Order: sequence, then C-alpha cells, then structure tokens
Amino acid sequence: MCSTLASVESADLTSALSQLPACPCRLQPKVQKVEPEKVVERLTVAILDQVELYCSTFNANFHTAPPSSRSTAPIQEAGVVNNVLSFSVYSAHRVPITWAARVCFPVQINQLPRESQLTVTLYATALPPPGGTEEKGKQRRSIDALGWVTMPLFNFRQLTVEDRRLLWEKRAFCQEESAALPLVLASAPCWQWSCLPDIYALLRQWACLSHMDALGLLHASFPDQELRRTAVQWMDSISDPELLDFLPQLVQALKYECYLDSALVRFLLRRAIGDVRIAHYLFWLLKDALQDRQFSGRYQHLLAALLCCAGRGLREEFERQCWMVSVLAKVAQRVRDAMASNRQVGLEGLDEMKQFFSVNSSCRMPLNPALLVKAINVQSCSFFNSNAVPLKLSFQNVDPHGDNINVIFKSGDDLRQDMLTLQIIRIMNRIWIQEGLDMRMVIFRCFATGRGRGMVEMIPQAETLRKIQVEHGVTGSFKDRPLADWLQKHNPTDDQYEKAVENFIYSCAGCCVATYILGICDRHNDNIMLKTSGHMFHIDFGKFLGHAQMFGNIKRDRAPFVFTSDMAYVINGGDKPSSRFHDFVDLCCEAYNLIRKHAHLFLNLLGLMLSCGIPELSDLEDLKYVYDALRPHESEADATMYFTRLIESSLGSVATKLNFFIHNLAQMKFASSEERPVLTFAPRVHTLKSDGLIRNLYVCRHIRTYSPSKGYVSRPPPPPPFGSPAAPSGWARSCSYTVLRSDRCL
Repeated sequence: MCSTLASVESADLTSALSQLPACPCRLQPKVQKVEPEKVVERLTVAILDQVELYCSTFNANFHTAPPSSRSTAPIQEAGVVNNVLSFSVYSAHRVPITWAARVCFPVQINQLPRESQLTVTLYATALPPPGGTEEKGKQRRSIDALGWVTMPLFNFRQLTVEDRRLLWEKRAFCQEESAALPLVLASAPCWQWSCLPDIYALLRQWACLSHMDALGLLHASFPDQELRRTAVQWMDSISDPELLDFLPQLVQALKYECYLDSALVRFLLRRAIGDVRIAHYLFWLLKDALQDRQFSGRYQHLLAALLCCAGRGLREEFERQCWMVSVLAKVAQRVRDAMASNRQVGLEGLDEMKQFFSVNSSCRMPLNPALLVKAINVQSCSFFNSNAVPLKLSFQNVDPHGDNINVIFKSGDDLRQDMLTLQIIRIMNRIWIQEGLDMRMVIFRCFATGRGRGMVEMIPQAETLRKIQVEHGVTGSFKDRPLADWLQKHNPTDDQYEKAVENFIYSCAGCCVATYILGICDRHNDNIMLKTSGHMFHIDFGKFLGHAQMFGNIKRDRAPFVFTSDMAYVINGGDKPSSRFHDFVDLCCEAYNLIRKHAHLFLNLLGLMLSCGIPELSDLEDLKYVYDALRPHESEADATMYFTRLIESSLGSVATKLNFFIHNLAQMKFASSEERPVLTFAPRVHTLKSDGLIRNLYVCRHIRTYSPSKGYVSRPPPPPPFGSPAAPSGWARSCSYTVLRSDRCL
C-alpha cells in the first residue's frame, strides 16, 4: 500500500508494523503476549493518516473523512507573521528519521517575497567498502540526490470567506471595473432561488461587457441559464474574424450548457450560416470533439444541426475534405510504420490522391477554406526525419497565378496543443497591432483534423537555426556570426540588410515575450526558424506552460526564453553593445506590459480549455503558471525591471547554446545522406529511385580508346578545374557511358 501511495511510509506506520506479533512457531521461543486489538487500532489510525497525507499532498479526488471532520492548518496573513520560517520533516520511505524534527531558517516570514519557493531535497551518502581505517579515509564518498520537491511558500490568490462576503456586500462599488463581474458573481453567497433576484438585478445594472470579458461567464462555474444567455448576448457584437479566434473555446463551452437548445448553440449556428469560414472551422472542431466519450452524443447532435443548416453544396465539400484527410492519414501511417530505409516506398501511396482528384476537380484545404487545390505534386512530396515522421505535401493551386500550396501533414501527433499555442500568439499579435505596435510576427496556421492528426502551414523562404548555424561547423551554435552572415547573404545591399535587421529585432522581441508568457519549452535550434526577410518565429509547441523536457533530473530549458549571443550580434551590428539593443529591451518591455493589461482574457481562454484533454493543460496549476508570468498586480515600472532581468538572464545562459550543440550532434547521427553537407565538386551517386529516369543526354565531346577485353570505350573527358569558366554548371550530373563493340546502345 505504501508503494502505491507514492512510496512514502511514515514513522507512525513503521512503528505500528513493528508491534504486530510474529506468526507462532514451535521451533521459536514463546514471545511476549501483546494485545492485538490495540496494535490493530494503532495500525489502522496510522494507515488512515497515511492515506489522508497522500490525498492532501497530491490533491486527490478522494479523502478518508468529510471536509468538516478533517483537521486543517490555520491560515495566517503572511505580512503580520514575525516568526522565522520553519517546517517539520514528516516522513520518508524506509529512512530512519534521526535528524532534527524541525528545520529552521533564520529569516522572518514577512520579509520573504510572495514568489518564494520552498525546495526540500533528500540526499544519500554511499557506504564505504569494507577495509582498513586508512582505506576508509581515502575512500571518496559520493553524495546523491534521491529526490526533491518544490512548492510555493505562500498562497496569495485564494479568497477567504470574509473576502467573498465583503466583495459581495460592496458589489455596487465594483461596477466601474466592468471586467470584475465574474469575480463578483463568484463571491455570491449561493445560487439558490432566494439569491437569484439579487444576481439578476446586478446583471441588469452592470455595464455591457466586452466580448473578451464575457468569455469569463461561460465557464463551468456559472451554469445559470440566464447568466449564460446574457453573456452570449454581450458577445453578439463580435466580428467574424474575432469570432474565429475564440471559436475553439466556445466549442468547449458547449460542454457546460445544461440543455442542448441553448443561447450559445443558436449563436454559433446563426453565425456559421452567415460566414462559410465559421462553418468550416466549426465543422472540424466538432469532428474532433466527437472523440470525447463523455460529450460525444451532444457534439453529434450539434454536428448534425450544422450540416442541416449548411446546405447541400457545403456538405459535399466537407465530404471531399474528409476523404482527402483519410487518404493522407493512411499514407502518413504507412510511412511512419515503415523502416527508415523503406519510407520512400511508403510515399507511393500518394498515387491514391491522383485518383481522388480524378473524381473531384478541386478541394478546399481543411487548414484554410480559402486555399483551393486541384492536384498533388507527388514528385515534390517527402517526409521529415523526426519522431512523428510528418509528410511534406505540395498541392497545385487552382489559381493559375498562385504558387503551389505546401503543407505538413502529421499523423500520430496531437496538434491541439500547437493549435492552442498559435491561437494565443495570434491574439497577442492582434492586441499589439490594435495598440499601434507591429511586432512583425509570422502568423501561420495549424489545425487538427482529428485526434492525433492534422495540418500545419509551411512558411516559404525560411530555414531553421540549426541549418544556419551548422554552415559554420557543428560548433556554430557557440559562434556569434552565423545569423548575421546568413542574413547578409540573402540581403546583399545595405538597405535590404537594414530592413532585415529591423524585422529581426521586432519579431525576436515578440517571440521572447510570447514564449515566456506561455512557458514554451523544448526550444532547440530546429524549433526556431528565420526567414530571409529577417522575421524569426517558433514552431513545434509540444511542451508549454513550463512543462519542460527532463534529462533525468535536469531541466532541459534553463533560460526564461531563447535569446542567445548570435541574436544579440544581429541586433547590435557586432559584438559591442549599441543603442539598438536598448531599443530592443524597451520594445520587449512595452510588448510585455501591453499583454499584461489583458491578463484576464488569456486566463479565460486557457481556462475554457481545461476540459479539452490536453495533458499539459489540465488543472488550475497550469493556469497559475500564466498568471505568475503575467504578474498582473505589479506596476508597469516593476514589470519592466523584471523583464529586463529576464533578458539579461537569457542572454547569459550557456545552457541554451549547449542545448543547441547537443541537438546538432544528435541530428548529425540520425540525418539522412541527402541532408549531409557535400562539397560541390565531390562525386555523388545518382540512382533511378532518388533522381528518376534520365530522359535525355547531350554529349559535348568524347574520347575513344581501345581495350582488348572491352573493345572500344568512349567516355567524357576529365572536368575542367573547379571554379574555372569552362566548368559547366551541371557537371555534377554528368554521366559516364560505354559503347560496346557488338551493340549500338548506350
């Protein structure tokens, strides 16, 4: 049982177990008689205390006693406590408690910052090997950390009963702050019939909320139908583009409706009829929500209602999209399951897409209904050598003047987290633009077309930082010039380069702010990309809200966000600080403070997604990470100083560059032969499988020699010296051939 309960055994439990009498045996002497009732009673009490300790520590959904009978620790106001910080070590698994029962720190509690974290680590020292005294003295004892736990020291967000009573009593004075309505309603003494007149009167008196604030009234904590109807009525003024940004949260809010025929359902159906984009994305969101077993029946009815309202033409379009997605999912699964050497063969399944387009003249992309394609370019399709082995697909645009549409199709990878992250970044960018601050962010789409599959938009003319840095060698991540040299190569004139640097400064600042607030982790140099125009952006958001990838007990992402010396080199125009770096810091702090003003919006957006099933967004602790990152109670001056220190910490972090370097080594090991850097004058092997059939051959000149064993042999002359004007541009693809004396074929 102790192994099940987090492998923790208390001292009381160990002592009670030792009191149990041994089994009687004729070969053993008689033991002292004990009272079994008292021993069992003591053991029972120790077990119940152990279970209650587990429930309280790990926030379990069960307890051994009702809340009224459980003893709770007294809550004190930290600002008036003058005692020194101290705590007791309660239990440890099979470790004899021989240390002091209480640990004290010589600092007063009211002098500690509110953000203080308490970390307790348990160390172990290996016993020396048996031997003489001198040998034992020389033996170096290693100290290993068995485990540790970190917890916030203060709970400064919870409203006490007195706070709730006072807030509800003074609710009339809170109307000047319209966004405070969800907090005021949460402090209502009850939602019984006796209190509803006061609550409804408050709704009528309260100023109309903005659609961003009204989202907070659609949470599960507000099931009242009149309140939810009022919230939907306040949201009716939202524009169609803004509604698209909030659509995933509204689909999740449908779970909290008491009845299928609700104001929110009618609102979504009405707006879907009026805009084909809303109907398109609502269809795919409902299709994905069908995987939720608890609410699948409700979403089936809503999907049927949408298809009934959409009309025949849109229903046929949805059928074509579902057909295309199913074909791509089969090909992606086949490529993923194949051996690394046979994955190219799995792409032959894309021939089924040719049959699809022979039946359907065109099809809209689930990623964006504005993209209409008529064929697939199989020769341009490939796959990426990552864990999920996503497909790189190229579709032919219906518009003859438009470029090919390139997308990434993933199967076996949950894209809902990427989709949510990009949605939040898109809303951040909209807030910046509305405030007159264009951060030059690269906004691309990612959309889940089912559980474990989806599409990602590909950004043209962009490379990962790894490919840019390895141009300077495998240690390029430790050098300062790679990014600047790459931008200079693609922007040769002074005006072009200055414009690229300006785009880099703004986009880098936006990425720093966005990735810090959302706690984006797993940031290696293959997850950060740079366009030739200087715009920087992040991809692949498999880790967020501070859920960092761990190497054993070592956190992979040590810095607050990715900001390295090669980025600072581009901003400064060299290795010495310049005024542009101060402008970059001011830009970061301004963008950070603008987002802080809308902290409630981002908490509402993430809070409505708690029930969607994303593993790293499942409880209030995940929301607390964003709350702590936004620091809404601090002044702008304090927040500016705080983010300035974060920039200094990130720039001085060696762990980020080391992380890049380790990733470079890993990619060198697993990269395919086509990705390895090859000198232009080095011989290469071309095969029918990799390069296709040779359609024509042009012989500039030939040398005819005679061999007794082979006859007359003709071959091209040796190539001119590398770099000389006589060297043909396509010399690497030249072919040697033999003319047999008995045949007339090459």
